[in-house]
Amino acid sequence: MKLVIVESPTKQKTIEKYLKELPETYQVIASYGHVRDLAMTGKGGLGVDVEKDFKATYKIQKKTEEQIKKIIKLAKKADEVILATDPDREGEAIAWHLAEILKLDVSATKRIEFYEITKPAILEAMSKPRVINLDMVSSQEARRILDRIAGFMLSKLLSKKVFAKAAGRVQSVALRFVIDREAEVLAFKPQTYFTIDTKALLGESLIPLSLIGYKNDAMQPQKDTSDPSGYRIKTTMPTLADAQKYQQLLPTELSLDNIEKNPRKRSSKAAFVTSTLLQEGLNKLKFNSRKTSMTASQLYEGVTLADGETVGLITYTRTDSPRLSDTFVKETADYINQTYGKEYLSGIVKERTIMMAQDAHEAIRPTSIARTPDSIKEYLTPDQYAVYKLIYNRTIASLMTDKRELVTKYTFVGNDFTFRASGTVIEFPGYSIVYEIEGEDKETKLPLINPKDKFPLKDVELKEHQTSGPARYSEAKLIEAMEDHGIGRPSTYSPTIERLKYHHYVSAEKSSLKPNPEAHAAIKYLLTFFAYFIDPSFTSSMEKQLDKIEGGSASRLKILKDFYTQFIELHSSAGDLDPNDPVMKLYGECPKCKAGVLVPRQSKFGFFLGCSKFPTCDYNQKITVDVSEMVDENGNLKPQEKNKQDLVGRDCPDCSQPLVYRVSKKRRSKFIGCSAFPKCKHIENIPKEAQEPTKE
Repeated sequence: MKLVIVESPTKQKTIEKYLKELPETYQVIASYGHVRDLAMTGKGGLGVDVEKDFKATYKIQKKTEEQIKKIIKLAKKADEVILATDPDREGEAIAWHLAEILKLDVSATKRIEFYEITKPAILEAMSKPRVINLDMVSSQEARRILDRIAGFMLSKLLSKKVFAKAAGRVQSVALRFVIDREAEVLAFKPQTYFTIDTKALLGESLIPLSLIGYKNDAMQPQKDTSDPSGYRIKTTMPTLADAQKYQQLLPTELSLDNIEKNPRKRSSKAAFVTSTLLQEGLNKLKFNSRKTSMTASQLYEGVTLADGETVGLITYTRTDSPRLSDTFVKETADYINQTYGKEYLSGIVKERTIMMAQDAHEAIRPTSIARTPDSIKEYLTPDQYAVYKLIYNRTIASLMTDKRELVTKYTFVGNDFTFRASGTVIEFPGYSIVYEIEGEDKETKLPLINPKDKFPLKDVELKEHQTSGPARYSEAKLIEAMEDHGIGRPSTYSPTIERLKYHHYVSAEKSSLKPNPEAHAAIKYLLTFFAYFIDPSFTSSMEKQLDKIEGGSASRLKILKDFYTQFIELHSSAGDLDPNDPVMKLYGECPKCKAGVLVPRQSKFGFFLGCSKFPTCDYNQKITVDVSEMVDENGNLKPQEKNKQDLVGRDCPDCSQPLVYRVSKKRRSKFIGCSAFPKCKHIENIPKEAQEPTKE
């Protein structure tokens, strides 16, 4: 019997079926992902002996102990052990850890890799085994050691100095992006302006118009900030009086003055890589990065279809390359020809320049173009179907011809006013019959009109607007920023965002990531004492060094030494922030002991605020603070002020402190309470007929 070790139980079942067709007997077992990690022993609990060339001490993870016992037992009975972990750095490291645990000869043990879980791919991989790539293992180990040193030592420092939870080589840079953007958001001062919105009846269609001029008045057009697509152009007026003046002079009908047509081609996007799939999952499906990532992994690992066949529906989900195999391109070209016609076939694989892309394997694509989304819909969950359809259609579209259209502008005149209708006339849909790029569906489609006609002006409306400032990062935009700066790798994008949420650094608000006070505190401290560590160029250069280790052109030891020498020097000299700095207040002073400050803590029920002097002081409360009220226009925490209290005008009968008006938690009714709460819990109800309406 030959033992094949994979990572996932889902893969185990699928691959086991395929291997039954081979003459030998195979048994497949899952390792359940990472089997060992750095121990928490030795100096500083790092699990790394810095003085002995950063020798790592590993320990089997508790969650995999029972499974490892089963693997060891089966390996002793097996004639041969074959390692079939994921085809990336982490997968290579897991294969090496398994070899170490099972005492296998690393130079001789077979290691197979595959990028899709289909019968042909698995059988081909079995026929072409290799040995473990120790350069890849060394690179992954260096990354883990860097992250352990920086993560452990900085997290302890942050916890002690500013009560923040954690730091990390990648997550702290991502958090800095969020904080920097928050400063821009808060510094933005909106300006009020007015527009006159109108429509014209063009044939049977009501088409929006832009007011672009009146006689010789300087009416400057600008992008319409109220239009999400940013496509329409409107003339803005600074005051209501200006807008009303022009509104009174408007004509009732318009004449066509000019038609301008410019041909334009739009090319399809490249097939998905990890980052673009996560971004489009949010944009089109409203899935966060974790949900998209998990669903895509399910599709990769295998789904049971008709007749009990279990097959991987897409290729490996961790990739930064839009490359497609020649075989797949040929099969897809035939499909496009037969389904849509040869005029829709481009057959050219789109390229995409990504900073420090490893180009290790193909884009995320269907494993078979014959498995259309609708043909297998009944076997998929709604989420699986949505993600599979997204991947399938994007892949086909990437090999289709351009969309050809005429960008058309109709210029109308009347009563010395000039209006414009802008939009597109599609000449040939190309790839858009399969996949529509974000924003294209919002463009106005203009009808053909008779130049001699008069066109009634309709739906005249005067509107007040405010200019829009920069938006907070969404998960999709944060991933895009990480990729653009070369921060992290496909396997780290989604976990990084999840860590920021887990440590309560950010909260998901609508579709954006809003930083919490402890995020400001952490970044302020790191900028003060470890500015280089959260500089994107440093983290990006470290990724390059790790890539060089993998390629065999850089020394693991030298890179670790250089990093540690610089890091430990700064760590040993890191001091305290000014105790009067607003970030030192976080959520304010502890109302119970007055000696500590409120800091976020976590229990199995979620986050809450507790006293920094715990366990001496056990005060705690729910987190109800609106962070936007605590941060100034520069993105820094404001000094804490005592809440203004609405005094009743008499003292508490229990403790003689002033009574104040309060509002119940559900904000439905007022009541009278003691200003010394929670020390004094005296309350008085206010009769319903005396209640004033409260703001929602």
